[in-house]
Amino acid sequence: MVLSKYATRELASAKAPSIDGITLSGEAFRPGPIVLITGGFDWRAQAELGIWRKLLTEVAPQLTCWTVYLGGNPNDRLVVNLQALTPQSLWPVTVVSRNTGPWRDLVQPDRPERSFGTLIKGGNAFPLMVGLPTEEALDRFVAML
Repeated sequence: MVLSKYATRELASAKAPSIDGITLSGEAFRPGPIVLITGGFDWRAQAELGIWRKLLTEVAPQLTCWTVYLGGNPNDRLVVNLQALTPQSLWPVTVVSRNTGPWRDLVQPDRPERSFGTLIKGGNAFPLMVGLPTEEALDRFVAML
């Protein structure tokens, strides 16, 4: 059996769709002009998002790293599941957003647990990387910060 080499998908700069969300601690998501995001579309993305979060908080400690779950309703089962799975210390930076369609079109996740990392600045998402970050992709991500 031959295994194909894994590669992080790196997308071109794109206008960042809006994120209309509520944190797990119940606050409205009000990001600043520069936003570092790890994102996913399902609670099962938590494993990949944890890797993104760990790496990005280490390489960019000056920025708040938000974890955004796209496609939920702040009153639905997703929030209950995420609150059970997320350390309470991360609730203020973990967001559930209703706005999933434009993000799904942009990221084009190939499976429910697929994640992405991006920096939104000036309304644009760049760098925008989909899937687990390889070492080389993370180096490029950091260089673009």
